[in-house]
Amino acid sequence: MTKEQLREYRALRKEIALLDSRIRTLEEKMYNVPTVMGKVTGSSKDHPYIPVHMVVEMDEPQVSARIKALIWLKKQRRASSAKAILEIEEFIAAIPKAETRIIFEMVYQDGISHEKVGEAVGIERSSVTKKINDYLKLSHNSQ
Repeated sequence: MTKEQLREYRALRKEIALLDSRIRTLEEKMYNVPTVMGKVTGSSKDHPYIPVHMVVEMDEPQVSARIKALIWLKKQRRASSAKAILEIEEFIAAIPKAETRIIFEMVYQDGISHEKVGEAVGIERSSVTKKINDYLKLSHNSQ
């Protein structure tokens, strides 16, 4: 895990909320897609099955397809962001020392400055930075 990946945590959380909102909006748009008359082919109920052409009312295909594609893309992006968040949370949860784990949670998940984290934990700001750097170096070397 890198600092850059850890720093993405809060942005990823915001992105998921934004994506959820956009997905809901697109799903609502699906209810307002204009309908058109279209032709479909089916088969008769009797044997032998003979193709039957019917006129049906349906969502306008191009508008519907475009909205469905956008929903699919947003859901894919959401899944990717959720996976990245889970990886970060699992990384932090696996930190064995409580003090170091608290520091990572406060800095990367809560977005608290190193100075305020140091005050909360009872160490110098420079010690917060050192603990982060040391742990990341240690975890990188153990991979």
